[in-house]
Amino acid sequence: MAIGHFVYATLMRAVVSALLYADIIGAPGKNNLIGDRINFIKTCGRPGRAIGGIVQYGDSVFPGPVRGVRTEQSLIVIIAVTLAAQLSAAGANGFLYQVRDNTGAVRYGSAAALSKAVVQDGPGMDLVKALCAGEGLAVARFNCLHDSFFAWENMKEAAVCQRNGFVWYDNHSYHWLDPEKALARSYVISLAVECAQMGFDELVLEELAYPSSGRTGKIDYSGNVMTRGEALVLLLGQMREALEPYGTRLSLLVTEKLLQAGGDEATGEDLAALLPMVDAVYVDTADPAAAKARLTELAGESAPALVVMGADGIRTALNP
Repeated sequence: MAIGHFVYATLMRAVVSALLYADIIGAPGKNNLIGDRINFIKTCGRPGRAIGGIVQYGDSVFPGPVRGVRTEQSLIVIIAVTLAAQLSAAGANGFLYQVRDNTGAVRYGSAAALSKAVVQDGPGMDLVKALCAGEGLAVARFNCLHDSFFAWENMKEAAVCQRNGFVWYDNHSYHWLDPEKALARSYVISLAVECAQMGFDELVLEELAYPSSGRTGKIDYSGNVMTRGEALVLLLGQMREALEPYGTRLSLLVTEKLLQAGGDEATGEDLAALLPMVDAVYVDTADPAAAKARLTELAGESAPALVVMGADGIRTALNP
């Protein structure tokens, strides 16, 4: 069955990273999703539950008239209409936008982000709000703690640091935020809340973890009073509380290795503690049944929905 294809869309000069998907079983409902760029996805399961779907890739662009637009208000109208048409043509009911990446860059005209972190050619908040207010489910893909902007500007107060007090850098020379530090938590949460205020229905969290690659032996945790796991739980709990007034759902992206291990002491990821706090979990695995069984072992009755992503790009979903 043909599913759809990737659609690369230019908002102002920025490439929108979004995911389109549609229900194929049951009445239309707002479900979960994950992915890079714009693509179509079809999902199955009962309405209102967090589930995923099957993806097939391809390319396309927004039509020519966008290039001639001179005002953002006009751009909002054209892109909203174009997106609605694409959703309808694909039988899709939502999109995903990469709002924050693994450098800490924020890909829209944020008022909450450090000014240096905001990409200069990103769409304005009004445009993002208009898209979120349009047809379909709006989902934000959100990198939590990999951040080379705020960590650099706030080493002592927010960053993972070396023993000499200077900000630590990983094997890509990127920096990280330390969620035990209140300023790091407040910054990340302020961005999550801003996403909710713009109208995103869901945040898909990635790298909710301490760093594990690079010269981690140089990191100084001697002043920390919490375990890394406790700090991550604190951040996730405070984020969930802050988003509660908006009804925004939270999902978590994990690796199959982490799921089977149940956690990682170095990164602080303790799935038994984290899983009951999210609405869905995404994992790339060739054995969905084993992944679902492991998820249930770790979280029991509190297990979130499981979205299984195949290595070949085919994605399926399992209800909890």
